[in-house]
Amino acid sequence: MSEGIIQYVVPSVLGLGGGLISTFLGPWVYWWVEAKKGKQENRKKLLLDLRNRLSNPPSKAEFRKLPQYFQIIHYLSPATVKTIEGEFDENGREIIVVVMGGPDGGANPYVRELLTDLSRIEREWGLI
Repeated sequence: MSEGIIQYVVPSVLGLGGGLISTFLGPWVYWWVEAKKGKQENRKKLLLDLRNRLSNPPSKAEFRKLPQYFQIIHYLSPATVKTIEGEFDENGREIIVVVMGGPDGGANPYVRELLTDLSRIEREWGLI
């Protein structure tokens, strides 16, 4: 009798247990993998959208209004946020700095700093 239990019942119970585990665990693992893929795709799209915007850079005021800026602001370095947000005088007017010459020359010197931060974020997120 005990040989019959070991031979037939134990494998049946183990098979049932394995089937139940895979039935309930399989979809959850699939959902988790797909959620990670979706998150990575959204991150790639965000960084690509920002880089496309910066190919013809808007003013800092226009850039601050972009929905992509609100998505990425928490990942930017404090220095970059300060550069984009700007500094204001005692009357509340923005102080605009125009860098003459050099790699940061022009009216939008925030672009180089922002691109550096985007590259860092891309590495941190494991996209490259």
